[in-house]
Amino acid sequence: MGSPTIVIFCKQGHISRVIKRDEVNGPGIHKCRYCGTTEFCIQVGWDDGSGLENTVPQKPLGHEYIGGEKVYIFDVSEVKDWCYLTPDVLRVCKDCHKEFTLRSGEIDFFKGAGLNLPKRCPECRKKRKMEEKEDEKSNLLQF
Repeated sequence: MGSPTIVIFCKQGHISRVIKRDEVNGPGIHKCRYCGTTEFCIQVGWDDGSGLENTVPQKPLGHEYIGGEKVYIFDVSEVKDWCYLTPDVLRVCKDCHKEFTLRSGEIDFFKGAGLNLPKRCPECRKKRKMEEKEDEKSNLLQF
């Protein structure tokens, strides 16, 4: 297995992502591609003399075949700190009735700002915002 810098495990013990030493950033993980869970833990390195404390042992418990691919399973039973990721949500626009996806980052932003989640798709939100600006302009011209 070697000694990667950062290993991201899902709640079921699958390696969801390995971030190598020379990688600065890459695509985020929204769910495990093997089991679909959205709970993850992060481990920096393995016992390789780095002095880092690790809760997931380097050797896997075993493996299973998922979609024809051999997937190793690691013992994550000692992990206490799990990251819970917000899943994407599929919604129906209240104006045009088209389905749209609210991404996890958008959901986190709206909830973090204390705002309600949007009920309109991005196109209808943009259209509504433009209409409100036009109304403001016409109201200013009336005075």
